[in-house]
Amino acid sequence: MQNFKNWEDLTIADNFIFGGVMVENPDLCCHLLEEIIGFKIEKINYLEREKSIETRIDSKGIRLDVLARTPDGQKYFDIEMQVADEDDLAKRMRYYQSAIDIDSLEKGNRYHQLAESYIIFICHFDPFKQGRYKYTFRNRCDEDNNLILADGATKIVLNTLGKLDDVDGDLLEFLRYTSGKKTDNKFVRKIDSRVDLLKHSKIWRNDYMRLQQLLYDTYDKGVEQGIEQGIEKGIEQGIEKGKRENTIEMVKNFLNAGASVDMIIKATGWTEEQIHEVVNN
Repeated sequence: MQNFKNWEDLTIADNFIFGGVMVENPDLCCHLLEEIIGFKIEKINYLEREKSIETRIDSKGIRLDVLARTPDGQKYFDIEMQVADEDDLAKRMRYYQSAIDIDSLEKGNRYHQLAESYIIFICHFDPFKQGRYKYTFRNRCDEDNNLILADGATKIVLNTLGKLDDVDGDLLEFLRYTSGKKTDNKFVRKIDSRVDLLKHSKIWRNDYMRLQQLLYDTYDKGVEQGIEQGIEKGIEQGIEKGKRENTIEMVKNFLNAGASVDMIIKATGWTEEQIHEVVNN
């Protein structure tokens, strides 16, 4: 069994740290959102890390890295840190938007009361291979590209490995910082100092350690079950079966905890294809 990333090695690029910093510092989250969406946000009075949304009992639930909204509830912002290219970004954004819409529209409200939604993915890869730092998508008419379907849904993909001159200022420096580059930008220095504070927090460290312990406990339980089955069906076969069942349970636990595919790969040694099998079953 492989250990996932050590606490000391975590950076803003890890969703555990990113979500923690944004939750603990709504002023920084608010400014980052303003830089991304391009208009002023007076205040965020609702901010939640790893928000769970279940649309139906039998449907696939989601865990959001950071979910924020304006005080009037008219605008929702979901910010996700995406390290691995799982080749499902577009469909994932579509599903997240639909889940947030269902969660935000109270029973009895009319459709025109549906809040505007901004689904934002910060990617450590370029999903569209265009070299842009920023890709903004809204629903447009195929016959007239100037005609926008005013459904209030906006999807934004940020690429930390961009090459074009399409963003600047604090947003550009933040994306460079997230990709591991050094910068003297004032806004980034504030974020970096909060990262440092969070990583010195015993509470946050203990939360991360508990996630690790969950991994170890689940693994040990699976090995034990495998040995018991091995007594009846053959020691080697039983252990292998127990390990596989344990790993499946482990992957599910990580997914429910909002862990990235990269983290799950490091923790289990499984391939992306094997993890996707668990997701789709």
